[in-house]
Amino acid sequence: MGDEPAMPAFAPTNVPPASCPGAAPDDDAYAAEEAAVAALAAGGDPAGARRRLGSFLARHPASAEAHNDLGVLAYQAGQLSAALAAVARAVALQPGCGRYHRNQALVLLGAGDAPAAVAALERAMELDPTDPETRQVLADVTAAAVDANRERARRTANKQYWSGCTDTRLASPDYYRRARAALNERLPSFLPAGARLIDIGCGDGEAALDAAPRCTSVVGYDVSAALVATATARARDAGVPHVHFQTIDLESPDLPLLEADALLCLGVLSCLPDDAASRLLGHLGRSLPPGALLVLRETVSRDVRRDVVYDSGYCGRYRPLDTYLSTVAAAGFTLLEDVPLTGPQGSLENHLWFFRRAD
Repeated sequence: MGDEPAMPAFAPTNVPPASCPGAAPDDDAYAAEEAAVAALAAGGDPAGARRRLGSFLARHPASAEAHNDLGVLAYQAGQLSAALAAVARAVALQPGCGRYHRNQALVLLGAGDAPAAVAALERAMELDPTDPETRQVLADVTAAAVDANRERARRTANKQYWSGCTDTRLASPDYYRRARAALNERLPSFLPAGARLIDIGCGDGEAALDAAPRCTSVVGYDVSAALVATATARARDAGVPHVHFQTIDLESPDLPLLEADALLCLGVLSCLPDDAASRLLGHLGRSLPPGALLVLRETVSRDVRRDVVYDSGYCGRYRPLDTYLSTVAAAGFTLLEDVPLTGPQGSLENHLWFFRRAD
């Protein structure tokens, strides 16, 4: 649902082999072949260019430049294993060429091995400390590594916060009173009597129990065992045996099948990292039957995405309104009603949405 850090571009540099000290034995033979390979790639036939390189390397296996270019083309084709092997061979044949180390770093980064990528870039800088491309790539990779470390820390802090949470309310009591009233006022218009209801991120069970009289079954899920215990006790005290609660890890790639006529997901997506939020919405689109109701409530940004870190260490991820609506639409849901819960509060506002699963 958000933009991942862009990976630095990886493209042929067309720098002659002589720019790297200690040319490999077969690089002179490749000088005549390189123009034909480049023409095939530029002409829209990268597969043909790779085949031609493969044929050349079968005859001249000691050309570092040919291995490097093969790594470039394999990378561009998404063939990471082949690219890693090719650039590694180029580095082995001509270890004094900073450009090969830089290209190896970019492939390693694409393969998700940031530490090895940084090491390769540092070696490239040692060999050619003035190369502007290497300097820029090293800056980009370092920034990406910082971002990745910060994201890991936020994921851990959020999971710890919500797993041990006993109260999900971060805003004022007045806001939650108004949000509850709006849901209970509008939900009967969309929820048929006798429906099966699921509440994702059910907290202490308040919304699930409010809807229970209209439903034949209600299942609430939450990451916090303490909140599930509270919700279970409330259901027992209310005498509603058709209401049940259980724990769930919403960041798991193996979410349970969520079959229901209606599903509530109130204030949950802003608690999740981008990949987990998108995966959850996609899972709902696959699980819920055509015509099913999806109810979301979220805090959204009025302009750009905003990550807010609270004193507890919890990080709220407040995405632009258009991001939510387009992601939910892509999952197969049609907007029925948008209920603004608050006016603009600085850059943030709150919405309650009702969606229908498309036929």
